[in-house]
Amino acid sequence: MPTILVADGDPTVLAVLAGHLATPGWTVLTARDGSRARQLAAEAGPVDVALVDRGLDGGAGSTLARWLRELRRETEVILVTPYASYEGAMEALQLGLYDTFSKPIDDFDAIRLKVENAVEKGRLNAARAEAEGELRHMQKMDAIGRLAGGIGHDLANVLAVILSWSEELGTRATGHELEGLEQITFAAERAARLVRQMMTLSRKGPSEPARITLNQAMEEVAKLLKRSLGARVDLVLEPSPEPWPILVDPSHLSQVFLNLAVNARDAMPGGGKLTFRAVNVPAADFSQAGGGTGPGVRLEAIDQGVGMSKEVRERIFEPFFTTKKVGEGTGLGLSIVYGIVSQAGATIAVDSTPDVGTTFRITFPRAAEAEPPVARVAAVRAATPLAAATVLLAEDDAPLRALVARALKAAGLTVLEAGSGEEALAAARAHQGDIDLLVTDGVMAGLSGPALAAAIARERPRCVALLVTGFPSDPEVAAFAAAGGKVVQKPFRASALLEAVRGLLTRR
Repeated sequence: MPTILVADGDPTVLAVLAGHLATPGWTVLTARDGSRARQLAAEAGPVDVALVDRGLDGGAGSTLARWLRELRRETEVILVTPYASYEGAMEALQLGLYDTFSKPIDDFDAIRLKVENAVEKGRLNAARAEAEGELRHMQKMDAIGRLAGGIGHDLANVLAVILSWSEELGTRATGHELEGLEQITFAAERAARLVRQMMTLSRKGPSEPARITLNQAMEEVAKLLKRSLGARVDLVLEPSPEPWPILVDPSHLSQVFLNLAVNARDAMPGGGKLTFRAVNVPAADFSQAGGGTGPGVRLEAIDQGVGMSKEVRERIFEPFFTTKKVGEGTGLGLSIVYGIVSQAGATIAVDSTPDVGTTFRITFPRAAEAEPPVARVAAVRAATPLAAATVLLAEDDAPLRALVARALKAAGLTVLEAGSGEEALAAARAHQGDIDLLVTDGVMAGLSGPALAAAIARERPRCVALLVTGFPSDPEVAAFAAAGGKVVQKPFRASALLEAVRGLLTRR
């Protein structure tokens, strides 16, 4: 709703202008002197368009016009001059005013048209400023995402080395050494989940669903949540007495807990209780909630915060929508929750009452029964050597390259090593025998993994390719996967990589 301020010392002109500008949806304010105009602009604003008499207060109208522009740069000012003059037009131009209009006013339709145009200009400028602000925010988030992605990629390489060595040494260790390796592996797996979460948030990589219960997820994130919530929020966990499994990426589920918890914390500035509850849902109730035909598992997040109005509830899942002050929130937390929930085939509903609190209900489909687990160490020990084959390995991280080469050689393969795509292509051209498999990092400086795979395929059509990457959503990597290419996401264990190699060579 635009606000129009008319400042003129002549009460007759003031009344006629105000009456002519009276329009449904417009607020018209009138002032007979500069002091009253300033008061209205400061208290009843913001003012969108102001008509200011240049002769106000004995010729101080230009000063008022300048003050209005300084108070709010988006305010458009039309200066009304005693007569049309070059000096008046130049003054308006120097002050950055929208336009001028001269007295005596004999065409009120013309001045109304100027006001309407000024209102529209202000609306367009406000929309452009909002769009530019969102663009700057998105550019900042993209820069942060790129930084997080680069850090995550390097950490993924390090964790792949740790996990692979821990796995191999664990097959031979006993007693205290085995216990220590199990703790190292547990810590590395937690770090790997954090890295995948970082990569997912920054690059929107694909999910890696796994069977998990809400009870397990609660227990895992409880310490992190307590640190994030602070002392004034009482965190209550109510696990299910008979937990049913769900199929969801564990790192994504951790994001759901964390984002809901932070949202609840901010809604309870004076403190309060936040309850996470796991509930099994019969098939009929899940179907009624908009879910599938089978039973479900519901996560309830209940806070005692300030609640939300109906208008806010309708927009909470919109990206960048936030009711927080500038700098206090990005408006991404609940939109991320909504995306994760949708990807998992779940439903989300929210009940909220101002000054009472908010309840989120997320219902996941119950996962099917899993096959009996196979011990990881036993699987590693029982792995049979691969048939004699030659592998071209391209990896720019030296420690990870050495680890992968060692694992491939131990499996009976001949390995050609290269530290870049260009080195790998040169090695392939110099090699006289067959090359059965290319194992390459997906994203490398210079020649990328997918580009290297395409170049090798043109010269050696029988050579298949396997990409290992920390950037699964990189356009080239995503296109490679969409075309049926095999991709292993970092961080990985050597045994998982060997299994992928075995599968490709077997099908070849």
